[in-house]
Amino acid sequence: MEDKGPRVADYFVVAGLTDSLKPLEEDLHLDDAGTKSVKPKAPITDVAVVIRSLGEEVPPGFTCVESTPSGLSAELNGASLRGPQIFLCYKRGRDKPPLTDLGYPKEDYESFPLPESVPMFCLPMGAMIECWPAHTKHSLPVFSTFVLTGASGEKVYGAAIQFYEPYPEENLSERQRSQLGLPNCHLGPESSRNVYNNKSICLLSHWPFFQSFKSFLTFLYRYSISGPHALPIEK
Repeated sequence: MEDKGPRVADYFVVAGLTDSLKPLEEDLHLDDAGTKSVKPKAPITDVAVVIRSLGEEVPPGFTCVESTPSGLSAELNGASLRGPQIFLCYKRGRDKPPLTDLGYPKEDYESFPLPESVPMFCLPMGAMIECWPAHTKHSLPVFSTFVLTGASGEKVYGAAIQFYEPYPEENLSERQRSQLGLPNCHLGPESSRNVYNNKSICLLSHWPFFQSFKSFLTFLYRYSISGPHALPIEK
């Protein structure tokens, strides 16, 4: 049965070459202070949102996400002076099943099917595999927004972050290797290259909370590259 309650975001979309990604069998973990550890952490069992500007406090047993891995504020409203101060909190434990989903559907809502044109807005140039010299400076993620209008005139707001991530060279076909010039790339350390593919993560909503969505997506991206992690960014 479709959830009839109000939703801040309707869909979480991942656009890109995702079929070939494989989870790592072994991984280092980061504790909540950012310290590397080989001991598995307890899974996240609950999440909550607190609005500090309204006097709300972190619930007992929960940890508030105060900052991103790079040290920036993790306030979901982008530290706006006019907007409320909203923070995400989480609770770890082994007393109940872990969270495996944050409410984003695997199937379309009957009242709001996922628009087929979304991937074109997430990746306007299409999904690509590129080969760069190893010394090339990694490009920064690009944030973009778009508005879709349905047949009934209903507007849907999209917020997306496009970025590059390493692509396994062993997954390339001989033709792809030839087109990327890889057969001639192994003449020495100075000529080595790395392979990347572009990807985009996106939120679709009936509400234009672009700054909040940017903060949330940026936090997900920065956390994903602070690993290594055992799961790809879409998990």
